[in-house]
Amino acid sequence: MASQETIKKCLRMLGVAYPGSSLDDATPQLYYRILEDIPDETLEMATLDHISKSPYYPRVSELRRAAATITTGASMLPDAMDEWGKVLAQIRNSGDPERLDNPITKRVVEAMDWYELRQSDNQAADRARFIEAYNEKKVGLITEAMTLPKIKELTTRALPAPVERNSYQEHIAMKARLGYAEDEPI
Repeated sequence: MASQETIKKCLRMLGVAYPGSSLDDATPQLYYRILEDIPDETLEMATLDHISKSPYYPRVSELRRAAATITTGASMLPDAMDEWGKVLAQIRNSGDPERLDNPITKRVVEAMDWYELRQSDNQAADRARFIEAYNEKKVGLITEAMTLPKIKELTTRALPAPVERNSYQEHIAMKARLGYAEDEPI
């Protein structure tokens, strides 16, 4: 986990990369509180990543997002259109959705209902819904990784136990999120 020394090192790198930026005495301590759960190497890479991509001094949340993107591998995930192409290939080949190699794609296809996707005659709408759901899952992956451990702990204690849902309930929930009536085919 990020040591105070690593955080000071990252702040020094940022100071060199962004001359003229001034920090008050409380900044290192705040950065430490927000970044302490991130491994040293990941934090250094996130700092370098930000420096390489932005002309502006980062907010602490931007470093946390960069670290989350690194640890989740989200930047390496294929884009939604590429994954939609793989889904279409499986549909054309009467394939099995289990052959899809991206876990996000599998979850989205499962939520959209593989059978209904194969029977659909509105490919443009299916594509739009797939892309929206895929991108939401990708953002959710990063957002979850960005959440401070203490916040996760407090949230977990505050929430009731998760309700088990069967695939039919998941299907109905996805239809509702996409704006369909329960009895309307996707």
